[in-house]
Amino acid sequence: MAALDSLPRKIGPYRLIDKIGEGGMGVVYLGMDPDRRRVAVKVLGPAVASDPNARQRLAREVETMRRVRNRHVAEVIDANLTGDSPYVVTRYVPGRTLDETVREIGPLRGTALDRLAEGLAEALTAIHAAGVVHRDLKPGNVMLDDGRPVVIDFGIAHVPDATRLTQTGLVMGTPGYLAPEVIQGRAASGASDVHSWGTTVAYAATGRQPFGSGNYQTIFFRVLEGQADLDGIPRHLLPYVAAALSVDPQARPAARWLAGRLGMPPLNGAHGMDGLNGASPALPGMAATLTDYPSQPTRLDPAAAPAFPAPVIPAPAVPAAFPPGAEYRSPAQVARDVADLLPPVAPPPAPARRAPSAPQQALPQQPDWQPRGLGLLSLAAGVAAVSLSVLLPVAGTAFSLAVITLLRAVDRAQHSLAERRSLRGVRPSDIVIVIVTAPWTVVRAALTTVLLAPLAIIVAALAAAASVAFAKTTTLPGAGSWAAGAAVALYCVGPGSAAPRRQLRRMSAAVIRTRATLAVAFISCWALALAVVSSMLSQPPLIWPATSSTIPHLLPGLPSLGGTLHSVQGWLLRHTVGMLHLP
Repeated sequence: MAALDSLPRKIGPYRLIDKIGEGGMGVVYLGMDPDRRRVAVKVLGPAVASDPNARQRLAREVETMRRVRNRHVAEVIDANLTGDSPYVVTRYVPGRTLDETVREIGPLRGTALDRLAEGLAEALTAIHAAGVVHRDLKPGNVMLDDGRPVVIDFGIAHVPDATRLTQTGLVMGTPGYLAPEVIQGRAASGASDVHSWGTTVAYAATGRQPFGSGNYQTIFFRVLEGQADLDGIPRHLLPYVAAALSVDPQARPAARWLAGRLGMPPLNGAHGMDGLNGASPALPGMAATLTDYPSQPTRLDPAAAPAFPAPVIPAPAVPAAFPPGAEYRSPAQVARDVADLLPPVAPPPAPARRAPSAPQQALPQQPDWQPRGLGLLSLAAGVAAVSLSVLLPVAGTAFSLAVITLLRAVDRAQHSLAERRSLRGVRPSDIVIVIVTAPWTVVRAALTTVLLAPLAIIVAALAAAASVAFAKTTTLPGAGSWAAGAAVALYCVGPGSAAPRRQLRRMSAAVIRTRATLAVAFISCWALALAVVSSMLSQPPLIWPATSSTIPHLLPGLPSLGGTLHSVQGWLLRHTVGMLHLP
């Protein structure tokens, strides 16, 4: 098979646009289907292409995964495993991965964290209902689409009864997110995915790898011993995460149970879950907990945490902890056996770790709050900008337009950065590109401001005429001040104003973290806005940086032009008043 990097720009009916990911199973491209819809095309590597048995197994797996239809799963759309370049097509999910989000903005809090935990539990419920185990649920395989988690990359998913694609003894997955039984060489099950759910939610809540960093031997030892760092997880989620990270697979809750307890509605017939007692395909390690799923979804009261309800466990046939005849090996021995198969881990830097709480202290609950009312702060800024332009028609207008242009430029730069990272992932060169392209970004924003100028001039002229007709303005500076205010108002709320307002709200949200801060910001911004409005209403306009508020005196060296301006002023007043039949 030709090298993946030398593939044509089209594979099957799909046009390949850009490479967006790469892993052990192949390369993932952003593609376009015949209907011009974006899709993710995974072109499988040589190991799969050269193995007929592997192709056959993946074909069965793809057919199984096609039955998974859930808003939290990037479902399989198409596949061709018979050609020279086997590929699998899934729904394309824009946005950033959970790993990138936590590294850039820190741990998730409040509603965002709850949505993640609930959405991942629902996704696993749908996957397990189709008889599939994901096997590699981790922050890098979870996309956040406008805050909604979507599970991607079924590259190593498998049907429990199918032949395993790995060689004997080879551990497949991501260290720190593997379940203990997988490290020990036993078959992955739905309970293994639940363990990965616990580690993923713990990482999202704390910004730290729950089993720490270091080489694989150290990480595997902690996983096998159940030494997870759960400090900082919100109290209402802690019992679920702790139970999901149990070393014993039979002690973990099922994904379906988690989805119900965390508030998601149970899935039914459309996804192969017609009943609660054995209607879904049986997965190893799931039978012990599926029957305890509640009939109606409920949410755990944070005040009642951390008591975790023990599931009602029937007496299923539990597989032996170790294969028959195999001698017991300590976790340290198991970790040493696989240490040479995998290189040391170099995890991304995580936020600083807090000192562990004293045993008798309750876990601090993270604030379940997001700033609201930011639109009122933007309104205060707009009122201040318009009033300042009326008070200082020259300097105030120039300052207001400069700020609006810069906000538009920053919004454009941030949008370009997010789009670039959604296609190519986070790269060290991202910040350099932003800095290098900053001048051009500002120029583009300024061009937008200039292109809006004709409309602003029309609005300004109408405002000037209205001030003369209705406010009895008798000087050109007075009429010009109202014209300047109207022009700035157009830039604040008219066409093209969405980008500056969006960036202003984004910057406010980054600063305001508590209700007290929001209250202080609200009072301060509106006090400043009202002060500018008061000055505007109580003082004549100042044509600063000039020294006089009359137009002729601005041009002492050009007396004839000053007289002409006086004549124009009188002509405008006479004709405007005459047309409106005003005394």
